[in-house]
Amino acid sequence: MTIFLTADPHFTHELILQYCNRPFKTLKEMENALITNWNNVVSKNDIVYVLGDFSFGDNHQRYKKILKNLSGRKILIMGNHDDNRPRFYVSAGFESVHYPYINIGEYTLCHDPALSQVDRNRKFIIGHIHDLFVKHKNCVNCGVDVHNFTPQPFDYITSLFDKEDY
Repeated sequence: MTIFLTADPHFTHELILQYCNRPFKTLKEMENALITNWNNVVSKNDIVYVLGDFSFGDNHQRYKKILKNLSGRKILIMGNHDDNRPRFYVSAGFESVHYPYINIGEYTLCHDPALSQVDRNRKFIIGHIHDLFVKHKNCVNCGVDVHNFTPQPFDYITSLFDKEDY
């Protein structure tokens, strides 16, 4: 079993193509790439923490269909676009839902990097900022926009804290 991290896929959010200058012509093309990339690295027994903004809107059947097509056990840390109640996401297929963060050892997983200012001695793995930066002070961004639209292994993301060239 491997633990993966990702953030900000923004399934069903057509305007994200323009907002983030994503390299896809259509929402369908983006969603297909996100699903393919996810399933190329994640197996059914792996765990994927989604650090917010999984999708956009409240189309429960669409969420359910997308989640069913993604391998692994999925855990959501809610982001600013995850507007529905936690039970909505659980009934759609997330194993559990958390807000505003969860801790795994010395790491805090959250969507909003502003939380990193609460404890500057802690290491935060974040989303929300899309392609603004990969690493900054006590934060590493695990978002799809800086990781080839693919979930990344937890060990890889945490290794970025020690790299000087980011």
